[in-house]
Amino acid sequence: MSSAAAICCPAVLSIPSILLVRIREKDPGGIGCSPLRFAFNGVLSSLASVDASALLVCCRLLARSLSPELLTQWREVAADVLAVASDDGILRVFRVEQGGAGPTFPHPGPITLCAWSPCGSVLATGGDDCSLRFVRVEAGGPMPEILHNGRLGFVEWSPSGELIASSCETEDCLLRIIDVATGSLRVSVDHGKMVAALGWSSCGSRIVTVCEQRVQALGSQVTADTKLNVIDATSGCVWQLDHGSPIVSLAFSPEPPLVATGTEDGLIRIVDCASQVVLQIVPLSGRIRPLLWDPSGAKRLVAVCCGGSLGSENGIGHDEQWSCIHSVNVESGVVEWKFNLQKRVSPLRWSPNGKFIAMACHREADVWLLDPSSGCVSHIIRQSGAAVYFAWSPAGDVLATIEPCCADGVHLRLVEASSGRLLHEFKRPEHVEHSSFSGEVISWSPSGRFLAVVWCYDLDEEYSELVRVFSVSSGKLRLQFHCDDHVRALSWRP
Repeated sequence: MSSAAAICCPAVLSIPSILLVRIREKDPGGIGCSPLRFAFNGVLSSLASVDASALLVCCRLLARSLSPELLTQWREVAADVLAVASDDGILRVFRVEQGGAGPTFPHPGPITLCAWSPCGSVLATGGDDCSLRFVRVEAGGPMPEILHNGRLGFVEWSPSGELIASSCETEDCLLRIIDVATGSLRVSVDHGKMVAALGWSSCGSRIVTVCEQRVQALGSQVTADTKLNVIDATSGCVWQLDHGSPIVSLAFSPEPPLVATGTEDGLIRIVDCASQVVLQIVPLSGRIRPLLWDPSGAKRLVAVCCGGSLGSENGIGHDEQWSCIHSVNVESGVVEWKFNLQKRVSPLRWSPNGKFIAMACHREADVWLLDPSSGCVSHIIRQSGAAVYFAWSPAGDVLATIEPCCADGVHLRLVEASSGRLLHEFKRPEHVEHSSFSGEVISWSPSGRFLAVVWCYDLDEEYSELVRVFSVSSGKLRLQFHCDDHVRALSWRP
């Protein structure tokens, strides 16, 4: 038990059929910040340099010796927690499992984004006050505040949680990499253009960005850049790959360090960011948007090629009249199947388990589920409205579909993916005038037990937004609260 003596367990997650324990390695300076997740049923989801057998024995002994009060306290700490950022300047944190409100954190202005650290102990927020702020939710205490030159557009934690990357959505073209513990600036990279997309490599050593620029002469039209930027997070050195055509799609492989890009001229590039080599160039017809990796592996991706009618100006935007979904083998560059449509695909989502591809056509409500291996239609989820948004559960077994303009009053449906069977449906709330959905406001909890949705509505001639959290198992409303202004982001603690 010598190995077990060096381990402590600060929190327990209560998840049906499996008990997950957050383990932290104790070092000479205290407790490290990177949790190791361990399942009591013997399945290891991740391990560092800790002996697995000693860890298993330690966890079992600790679980048996816990008092009911302590076990309840640990479960409450790690239960489903939802953070809500809104324009009223208040960051709200809710413990959904208990059905009540948690702490609130006032900000000096509207909050436009929030993101949990990978270990779930700190929230990063940004807003109109041009500051990146950090909030310790469970234990208060001062943390660094970093002033920027404009309103933040991107905040991305590194996989370890030690660094955070930020950029503004204004003319400030700097990408900042910040040490969270000290608040010091590690790296600053001037792109010369605004950052349009940003993502960390899984090892945390590189950041990939794509920029855009606004052309005032064309009525502030946004134009995508042609360069892919790979930035070393330690030195700030930048490697650029010029595509020769605007990059309109970017996707990160589930198996590092590959990145896929799609351009206006119909080319897909598979890039190895570590070796800085282009592995494949796949020519397709039409601009590529979106581009999705198979979540179950890095050997296949799906690309949507779209184009405009002959009479459309530049053939872009809402003038796109046709789409073709391609399944591409990444290793060979061969297109395995195609699915042609005479309509624009919007949106397209791959299930997290890789078993289905969900798609809907622009201004249509039906959701089609495709078999990724063949491109055949598995089944169609019929809707009654004129448009639809949807989001997969974390396990990929349930699809939540939402209709902003529902004809029958049913607004939210939960559908079993394998059979298309309706599990639950929910009516439009009273006083709701219309709905506002952008993907950020249809949010599943990491456990898959809860689904958070936002509705816009008018109450006594004053604009407000209603946030509702539903229990997936019972189909009942678990939590409901009002915000006096726009809800900008929902973020579940990991």
